Amino acid sequence: MALMSPDSIDHLDGTTAGERRVFNFLRIHLPDNYYVFYDAPVQGRYPDFIVVGPDLGIVILEVKDWQIESIISADKDVFRLRTTGRKQTNPYKQARGYMMALLDTLNKYPQLKQESGEYKGNPKFNYGYGAILANISEQAWVNSDRRDSIPVPYRMFKSDLDLLENKKNSHLLRNHLKRFIHAEKNFTNLSALDLELIASILSRGSDDRNRRPDEGPEDESPNPVPHPGPKPPRSSIPEKKNRMPFILSLLALISAYAFLQTDFFRQLSTGKKDSSYVPVPSVSEPPKQDFRTDPVNDELKKLMNPTIPFADMPMKTNNVQKENTNRKHNYSPPTEDKRRASASAVSKEGLWIKGNISKNGEYIYHMPGQRYYDKTIPERWFKTEQEAIVAGYRKSKI
Repeated sequence: MALMSPDSIDHLDGTTAGERRVFNFLRIHLPDNYYVFYDAPVQGRYPDFIVVGPDLGIVILEVKDWQIESIISADKDVFRLRTTGRKQTNPYKQARGYMMALLDTLNKYPQLKQESGEYKGNPKFNYGYGAILANISEQAWVNSDRRDSIPVPYRMFKSDLDLLENKKNSHLLRNHLKRFIHAEKNFTNLSALDLELIASILSRGSDDRNRRPDEGPEDESPNPVPHPGPKPPRSSIPEKKNRMPFILSLLALISAYAFLQTDFFRQLSTGKKDSSYVPVPSVSEPPKQDFRTDPVNDELKKLMNPTIPFADMPMKTNNVQKENTNRKHNYSPPTEDKRRASASAVSKEGLWIKGNISKNGEYIYHMPGQRYYDKTIPERWFKTEQEAIVAGYRKSKI
């Protein structure tokens, strides 16, 4: 299958049944190293089809859906149609004008010219043009008085399309297209780089596919020239294009919200740079325990004051503790000497997980083998990680 530009024309306004038939016909029956461009802009003009192939060169086709009865008169310059009563450029001459404009564009690229020999400086490929009368049989055309308006080798009819579709022969179709070449020269095939260069030139601006009316501008002069002005816009589902900014904005908001919920953002906002933090699986948050009534801390305080029974000792408060009544815990940590004494004493009873309160008020527990386990002076000891998590502590990041 040939490479088509665009991929389909069914959604485009202004296309005719004959153009759609030829489009699908070329796509199916040409090999996959052929390019076919529909309505590609060439110096302000819009040929129906430009066919590019390595062994073919370039051929321009102008497709008309006219009926034989709708043509009042025809000569080598103009056709007069019964449907409008006006003059229309001879499609053969129209295709020739398109080809001359395309050659003028391609001649700006030295890679597409002959570098030596008899045709030095000329295009390095064969080229041709012609007309396809998609609704007129060859017999009806030959029997009419319009038969001499289009030269014999440069025209195709409905009967030709029917025959090629029935045969489904790619080689036969290429031979028909080569009939449109006026002076075939023994050139070497176009390389893949040559084909890509021609395709890129024809693709520039072809995405903005504005379609002129099928018959184009009318001109009463004997030598009408296709109008180079802008075409009326095609409707290519503009609603979808208008939705794109809204969709992009919505995706940006969703991405920003997701980023704000990440642990990485929380670390940035708190000034911590530890990237090895693995969040603890979420558990139901238990109520915070008061250290003054916690049984483990009761034991610690008894050890820190062995001469005074803890049960009979009144709780001491000072001004600092009173000022901190609105903080997370009303607890004044013991001195370092008392911590060290209590740490060694309690650890002997099988409590091997250290619980510590950081400067920022975070409750962290350290496991044996972690980086700061030996340096940590605990406020609490735990026997299992579950006890530490239930008490409101999280595992140390390192």
